[in-house]
Amino acid sequence: MTATNALSTAILKRRYQSGVSKAQFSKFSVIDAVEKKTDWTGDDYAIAIETESPQGQGPNIPAAQAAAAQSKFYRALITRKEYYGLVRIKGQALRTATMKGDGALVDLWSHELDGIEMTVLKYLECLSMGAGNGVLATISTGVTGTEVTFTVAEDVNNLSIGMRVQLVSDTTLSPTVRPGVGVITALNRAAGKATLAAAWDVTFTGATNGDSVVVAETAAVSSENTVPAGMRKWL
Repeated sequence: MTATNALSTAILKRRYQSGVSKAQFSKFSVIDAVEKKTDWTGDDYAIAIETESPQGQGPNIPAAQAAAAQSKFYRALITRKEYYGLVRIKGQALRTATMKGDGALVDLWSHELDGIEMTVLKYLECLSMGAGNGVLATISTGVTGTEVTFTVAEDVNNLSIGMRVQLVSDTTLSPTVRPGVGVITALNRAAGKATLAAAWDVTFTGATNGDSVVVAETAAVSSENTVPAGMRKWL
């Protein structure tokens, strides 16, 4: 009888590439570009923002004079907001899933620490363009099923599989929070769709098409944002 691979699987080594390839976002250009303040002491922090430059322009001097308008300024009053990232690992996994002795492709502890940093940075990147309401996507259709379609398909990229979410009734800072918490089980990024284990209107009491998705516990309350506000809040 001729020896074959199929009959030799018990003795064949399983080969792996070096390391783990990532299919998630790993670069956050907006957050990288935002100026960081590390000298903030005291209570709130006032920042003067110029939102428009002078508008005196035209094909001739009289037209430019007629259009003359000064720069537009806005005083943003920044308050502190806290947001946390957490990972946990069991002692046995800490000992076995390590690069030491070639026990794993990556050191699990270091990998999870780097991973939660990426998760928080991605979320802050999404919030950096927001109005402080924490809204990541708005549902267009499908709330009676397990899969919904978003009004803006690209907003699906604000979500992650495994993310705990809630629904809010609108994008203001005083929305109605629909009772219930769901976990994203699948994403169709090309079509702008997200899936839960159960129907959205079953997971969230009173859910309707037009509701918006937020990370659990981050909805704005009584006209105050729970998460950091982004550019749409100030500009």
